[in-house]
Amino acid sequence: ISRAVDMAGALEIDKDDLTVESGSRYGILIQIRNETRGVVWYDELLRKHEHVVIEKPYAAVVGEDSFGEPVVVDIDDEVPHLLVAGKSGSGKSAINHIVLTQLLRKNSPDRFQLAFIDLKKVTAPIYRNVPHLWHEAAVVEKEVPNLLTSVREEMERRERLIADAAVTKFQAYNAAHPSDPIPVLLIVIDEAASISDMAQEKSTTEAYHREVGLIATRGRSAGVFLLFGVQRPSQNNLGENIRPNLGQRIALAANAANESGLVLGDLKDDSAIRLTGKGDGYHVIGGRKRRFTGAYIPENIGEAKARPDYYIGVVIDEIIEKWEGRVRTVRSSGPTEAKASAVDARVAVAGRHKPSISDFDWLVIEAIDALTTKDPDPYVPQITERRPRWGARFTRCLAQT
Repeated sequence: ISRAVDMAGALEIDKDDLTVESGSRYGILIQIRNETRGVVWYDELLRKHEHVVIEKPYAAVVGEDSFGEPVVVDIDDEVPHLLVAGKSGSGKSAINHIVLTQLLRKNSPDRFQLAFIDLKKVTAPIYRNVPHLWHEAAVVEKEVPNLLTSVREEMERRERLIADAAVTKFQAYNAAHPSDPIPVLLIVIDEAASISDMAQEKSTTEAYHREVGLIATRGRSAGVFLLFGVQRPSQNNLGENIRPNLGQRIALAANAANESGLVLGDLKDDSAIRLTGKGDGYHVIGGRKRRFTGAYIPENIGEAKARPDYYIGVVIDEIIEKWEGRVRTVRSSGPTEAKASAVDARVAVAGRHKPSISDFDWLVIEAIDALTTKDPDPYVPQITERRPRWGARFTRCLAQT
């Protein structure tokens, strides 16, 4: 390892194009960057590797390592919670979407629930219509303490239920009460640094560190877990009670050596600053790190140039359709911004932009196709290479106007 620079010189390549890792599952691993970057598409990843996690309701396959083997995270593991860290363009949002959508697809709202803290309003709006929401997203500063207080009270309520049942974990409680299980509650904190950067009140920051620290230390037995995303990790925004309990970590391309060391668990390890971005990262668990390429799914139709019929909105549509009719009452943080009008709501698509005129034209075409098709199900949309894919639920919604 100490002669990695000499090896790169002998191979006549840049030293940053060669990495040497010890302590990996393969022993000492020497990797040389490819001249061309490959893309691991999300749907292709699932076709190849979903069988690995099919029996694990709270596990998700997030990418492939250098040997094409799947990389899996499991929030309900012996090492709970998940930290995803990386600079802008590193693939952090894609990893979050890949984890969340797999858990939503596999679990009913009775078994899996979500809550978001997202002051930058980047991730939470995409999931605003899924029936798994336990609480309205905290997207402004004053909502953060309210949401976290609700989570703590829910965690304490679950702890009392578990204690009264004479067991120690929510899994044992669920085995004894299959008709009334305790669902896993995942708290998604997107861009943790924004809590400290954007908060005007010191009490907000203090409440955040206190409550999130309690979830990190006590949440596992009660089925309350964290998906913790951060662009610039630091001692301040991770907190002394938070960081040690984030046992599973995904380190994507970092801005600085100290950020790399903080996420990888070794302050001397600056490996993450040499990652190439766009999903190139390390999965760290139990002190062992494994380099992998994270799967990719575009966030909107504008980014889906190679495959215009496949982006995150399509996946969210499918999830909503699958669990249609299983809508739950969503808790509120108090006064929020005005809701969309009834007209907007009828054509709104979970996680998509507000339809433009051209989008509306496509929806009308889909509606006409749906009403005139000879297929047994008149509401299955017809999909062509050039036509954006709109879920049957939204075609049906427009056809009924």
